[in-house]
Amino acid sequence: MLEVQTTVIGDGPRVLMLGAAGGVAGATLALLGQHRLGRALLPPGSELLLLDRALPAADGPQHVTPAGARWLAPRTIVSGEQLAGLIREHQVDEVIDLAEVGTYDCVEACAREGASFLNTAFDVWPHQHPPGSAQKVTMIRAQALFEPPDVDAGVHLLCMGMNPGL
Repeated sequence: MLEVQTTVIGDGPRVLMLGAAGGVAGATLALLGQHRLGRALLPPGSELLLLDRALPAADGPQHVTPAGARWLAPRTIVSGEQLAGLIREHQVDEVIDLAEVGTYDCVEACAREGASFLNTAFDVWPHQHPPGSAQKVTMIRAQALFEPPDVDAGVHLLCMGMNPGL
């Protein structure tokens, strides 16, 4: 089992990766840690905060941990307000969402807190729209993005389907 680290590593930009124990995160972490272009995305002094609902199991696939990365205590995020709290608590500059939490609430939370947001699978919270609802259909949800509230703070990139964000 990986250890949760509480010591701040760097004084540069802070990036929060949600879903850091998953398969897409494993590929992303390998790029960030082992490829020259990936390493350039995390310059010296930057910090990569890894978060998932559970730490990766010691007997499971082991992800590359890039320099400047540390695991936060596991937790499940179920609202934009919880994400906003994490951004404030850890002074996050960028959020990379590789989990199943990517919702418009997350975009709004990042905008309010001044953090940029990258998402690879935009979705809705399960309690917002029941299964079978028209709002569960990706293209209908995407339509709502063209009439957004003010989200001028930060840069927000949303992608849908087969993790095109990578």
